[in-house]
Amino acid sequence: SRPYDSYVTNSQYSEGYHFAAVSTIKGNKPGNPNWINQDNYFICEDPSYTSTNPNNYVSIYPFSYFCILDGHGENGHLVSRKVQNSLPVYLKSGNIDIRRAFTQQQNELTTSTEFDTRCSGATCVLVVWNHKINSVYVANCGDSRGVVGRKIKNNSGQMTMIPVSVTNDHKPDR
Repeated sequence: SRPYDSYVTNSQYSEGYHFAAVSTIKGNKPGNPNWINQDNYFICEDPSYTSTNPNNYVSIYPFSYFCILDGHGENGHLVSRKVQNSLPVYLKSGNIDIRRAFTQQQNELTTSTEFDTRCSGATCVLVVWNHKINSVYVANCGDSRGVVGRKIKNNSGQMTMIPVSVTNDHKPDR
């Protein structure tokens, strides 16, 4: 596994350019120099949405998906890779029903015989952007946090970005 992995995409929509980026750095486990990076992600941009006119769509699914996954446990890297490959399929086949897609993914993981998931899993933060109505939906499972940047004017009148948390961590003690 590579110690550093990244992906950047940009697309032009009617409001201008929008960018998405992902970066992950291999963690360090004391006493285990062969530790595998358990992070995964996917960015799926609907290829049928190519027009800069927001009212001109050639698809009934004008969506983009952005997802980060953080594996946990001995097989966390396998779990996050499985979700990376399966969750986009569940989203598209289920008419972008996020709750249904998460349930289908959980059922697949708990019934899979590919690897043991009793003590392994993955956290997930998923963002679905509906370009047609310019809405963003965020879902999460586990203790990974989703944060967006919000543009504001600072005290000197300059535009700046501030972080805004858009998810609540799921922890066993809460």
